[in-house]
Parts: sequence; structure tokens; C-alpha cells
Amino acid sequence: MKLLPYVISSRVRLARNIKQHRFPHAASTEERQAVCECICRIVRTNPRFQGAELIEIDGLTPLERKVLEEQYVISHTFASQGSSRLLVLQKAQNTSILVNEEDHLRIQGFSSGFHLQEAWQRARQVETSLEECLDFAYADPYGYLTTCPRNAGLGLRASVLMFIPGILMLKRMRPLINHCISAGYTLRGMYGEGSESQGYLLQISNQRAEERNALRLLEDLQTMCHRIILQEQRARTYLLRNSARIFRKEFERARVLLCTAQALDVPAAMQILGIYRLGISSGTIPVVPLFRHKKLQRIDQLFIQIQPAHIYQYVLQHDYAASSCGYNLQNDHPDIIRATLMRQSLTNTQL
Repeated sequence: MKLLPYVISSRVRLARNIKQHRFPHAASTEERQAVCECICRIVRTNPRFQGAELIEIDGLTPLERKVLEEQYVISHTFASQGSSRLLVLQKAQNTSILVNEEDHLRIQGFSSGFHLQEAWQRARQVETSLEECLDFAYADPYGYLTTCPRNAGLGLRASVLMFIPGILMLKRMRPLINHCISAGYTLRGMYGEGSESQGYLLQISNQRAEERNALRLLEDLQTMCHRIILQEQRARTYLLRNSARIFRKEFERARVLLCTAQALDVPAAMQILGIYRLGISSGTIPVVPLFRHKKLQRIDQLFIQIQPAHIYQYVLQHDYAASSCGYNLQNDHPDIIRATLMRQSLTNTQL
């Protein structure tokens, strides 16, 4: 079950280092480049990576790096720091490898909805293919060795991006945070460490370095997510039955802003998307049931498409469409363009 009303996406990341090389932060430029060249050879010769893109991060513009960061493909650290950085991207397989981030390899598997096991299998398949050619740094009793000691052992970080407007609107977040921390989990915003919660989105990830069984770790995270979903279901029921005026007030404010605002910054736009997503998923905004899933997916796409780098990229890549809509990247503030795109998307009957 995808549980789209409550879960946006799932991700599993494996941190691995190559035994013959020093960790990236301690390695010379030549050594970091040697790691990149090694991974390039494997990707180009192994059928498992057929169709993979090899992207040299150092050769990208700041805008291109920021777009990849906003799409969850690379981390903020990878986008802004270091040298001899390489991204191996397989869009069709929902996998990627970050080469020379904090560790030599950050192997990532993604899945839309609540599918941690799928994401884990994708990351594991990539790891297995690399392991045929590489000797990963490993030592008993510690497990896989990583730059950050907290990641040693499995070197596995699993995370789920959740949509929990009921809990947040009813201000029930503090007990949830305390419970998750005590159970060994971390709660962050949409873009992980250092980001704030916007659009009622919250990322939960594992923190227990002592766990040595990957499947148990994933099952425990799934169990925690199901508990949060149960709390969110109860919060939404209370909100829409006993505190309906709160939701009506928020929705009316969002609707008026969407229809009249000449400019929308990212927090305001995310708030509107969150309110519309809650209304559609709960049925308070009438939608033909056959199209509800598609409309929720469209809003999830907008969560990313309204981010700053995507706004700039959209206008630069669609000069004709932009000019026909009256956009002028030189004169129009990005917030104006964002407001126009939001209106076109959310007031369109096809969404």
C-alpha cells in the first residue's frame, strides 16, 4: 500500500569507503580523482549500469547543482563542497551514487510512497555490483568503516518523507519529537539536516548506529512510521470533525492567496500546497476518486518545482513559453513567477 495521503517518498542510503584510499576529507586531489576514475570504469563496463549518467559535479553551474539538490538527488554538502565529485544517476532505476561526498560512495535507492523495502533492494543491488570490483573498508566488530563514526556498522540511513498536517496544525508535534528521539530516530524538514518543515512535510530517519541487521532496522522504521500515520489519522479526524473551522480558515486563506497574490515566496507556496493536499486527500476538496491519486502526485511534483532553482531553470529553458505568459526573468521577481505557476497548476481543472 503506497499510503500517498501520508507518505511522499522513501529512501535508503548506504555509505561505503574503498579500502585502498583515505577518506575523502583526508585524501589528496589525485586520490579523489583516482576514486572517480575507478567508479567510471565500473559503470562503463558493467551491464548493471547500462544507461547510467555520469555527471561531473565540478563541471556544473551553481544553478544546475542546486536543481539536483532540490530534487533530492544530491545533498547540500555534495552540491557546495569538495572537489573531484561524481554523480552516477540511473533515473529509470531510481538509484544514484555520490562519489567523494562525506564518504567515497553514497549509494542511494529511492521509491515514491511508502516502500522502504523497494528502496533498500535498489540500493543493495547497486552495492552488490560495485562490491564485485571493489574492496570496501570493513573491520570487526565495527562493521563498515565511515568518515562519521555514527554511520559505522551497517552504514545505512533510511528515511521516509511524511505528510502530517493534522499533527502540525493541532500543535501535537512536541510529544512526537520526544518519542522519536527517545526511540533513536531523527526528525527533519523536507531537505534533511538543517532544513525546516514546510508544507507540513517531515522526514524521519534512523539514528541507531548499534543496529547490525538491515531488515530489522527497516522494519522498526516502518513500525514507527505506521504509529505516526495512526496519530495523523486521529489528528485529521479530530481536525475535520471537531475543529473544522481551523481547516476552513486555513483553506480559505490559501485559496484567496492563490487567486490574488501577485507574488509568493517558498514558505507561502508550500503552505498552500500542503493545505490543498490535505483537502484533496481527506475529501474536503471535491475530486473525482479516479483522479485523486494523480492529483496528489501532481502536488508532490509541485513541492519541488516551486523551489528557487527550479523556477530559474524553468524560465531559462522555456523562453518561448515564458514570454507568452508574460514572464521576464530580468524584471520579474521569482516570487511573481512562482505565484503564476501555482495558479496555473492548482486552478486548472486537470491539476
